[in-house]
Amino acid sequence: KDNVGSLEKAITIYGNPENCTNACKRILEVMKQEATTNNKGEITLKVLAHNNLIGRIIGKAGNTIKRIMQETDTKITVSSINDINSFNLERIITVKGSIDNMSKAESMISSKLRQSYENDLQAMAVFGCNFLITDVPQIKIPSYQTNDLCINI
Repeated sequence: KDNVGSLEKAITIYGNPENCTNACKRILEVMKQEATTNNKGEITLKVLAHNNLIGRIIGKAGNTIKRIMQETDTKITVSSINDINSFNLERIITVKGSIDNMSKAESMISSKLRQSYENDLQAMAVFGCNFLITDVPQIKIPSYQTNDLCINI
């Protein structure tokens, strides 16, 4: 539970999308139990996504992110572009709501990110790019100081 120099730890989950979502939900449930036991408050889900993919999550005029919020009854925010640098090109998508609703939102966000990533790979293949960028999904589990769950897509 303690990670020197960090409030969160990363757990990498491998598997098909449905199993990853189920694992994420189960982790949220465990976190909720611990938060209740330790009077730690609200649990949030943080999805880390490459800055190049954030526009597809937000959508034109915010339509995609608004649709996800409406369909899942969650509150979703995206960190500022000012939070990225040359060493970390990821933005944070924060999801707040019930565990079931956060799990639904995670599934929709992850699906959109996978679809966008695959479309980008296909576009690179069309233009003859000979390199592949791989990002492994990671989940960050909080220490005692925070109740945030982060997934890196």
